[in-house]
Amino acid sequence: MNRYSRHTLLDLVGTEGQQKLNDASVTIVGCGGLGAIAAAYLAGAGIGNLTLIDADTPDITNLHRQVFYNLESNEKKAIQLKRYLRKFNPDININAITKFLSKSNISESLMKTDIVLECTDDIYTKYLINDYCNIHHITMIYGSLHKYDGYLSTFMNRDSEDIHLRDIFPEPDLDVPNCSEVGVLNTIAGMLGILQANEAIKVICGMKDLMAGQLLIYNIVTNEQTKLKLRKNWNKDMIQTWKNSSYKMEYNCDIPEIEVAQLMASPESFHIISILNGNNHEAITDDTEHIQAADFNIYDWEPEDERPTVIYCTSGKVSLQLALQLKEEHPDHTILSLKGGIKAVRKHRNNTKDGH
Repeated sequence: MNRYSRHTLLDLVGTEGQQKLNDASVTIVGCGGLGAIAAAYLAGAGIGNLTLIDADTPDITNLHRQVFYNLESNEKKAIQLKRYLRKFNPDININAITKFLSKSNISESLMKTDIVLECTDDIYTKYLINDYCNIHHITMIYGSLHKYDGYLSTFMNRDSEDIHLRDIFPEPDLDVPNCSEVGVLNTIAGMLGILQANEAIKVICGMKDLMAGQLLIYNIVTNEQTKLKLRKNWNKDMIQTWKNSSYKMEYNCDIPEIEVAQLMASPESFHIISILNGNNHEAITDDTEHIQAADFNIYDWEPEDERPTVIYCTSGKVSLQLALQLKEEHPDHTILSLKGGIKAVRKHRNNTKDGH
């Protein structure tokens, strides 16, 4: 029996719709909790050309929701996922790109795609993809997570009147925490990944009732969902915005970071603070203080002593933002972010064990 026979029986898909799926090119940026699940269902649906973009490797704190990976291999997520999907459906073309998207390389990665699923947890990457897709009229399916909630919208990008990310959030909000800071229930990641895949299938097959012009908010605990009707709020020149944006954090001062090797050489010389979410907290030393990011009040915090303060998170991004904010409040105190976060600490420890 044909692999897609259950699709071709459907009046909204049929033989014609299945052929459209087989001819389509879809790119998934971010192969984590959202992207990996979406990729599996799109591969199952017979998307003819599937591109997976992710430069990261699996982390043990992510495996509760990133169910296709293991820690036995040091391979990138995109490579591991590609291998799994090839066994699952050998009849489709799958391409894995193991680098982070940037303004300089996004064109070569997305220029030949029909639809982009935005499945990252990096705020600047979201705007990079949004603006590129808007300029080049590529449909983008937006997804994000916060604890128990999932957010979904489809940005058609056909003309200047179509809603996109900047109509909802005009500029990147650095105060919005990601999963590593506030946590996320694994099932909402799976649910939203499937919803993103579903939107892609609907767009390709020409179905109605898309999430274009709407924002779906789904709570996995209460099973309540809210649909917000969106309106056009952002009317600036997108091409000019693209030219003026670097899509990475800009600093007006020296970047206040410390390398792992420097910290580990003399950890007692620093006051070390972990801002990891409670369940993900890993102490670097016995004296490590723990204040999870969601509870950190920059206006109430005071340095413990004369020692420089070192703050760390999962990858060093959120701790760097916090260090910059705290430096404004305490300009005379040395406040540093641990470059690479707890991931860099684990790597350092493993290398030390191996004698490197």
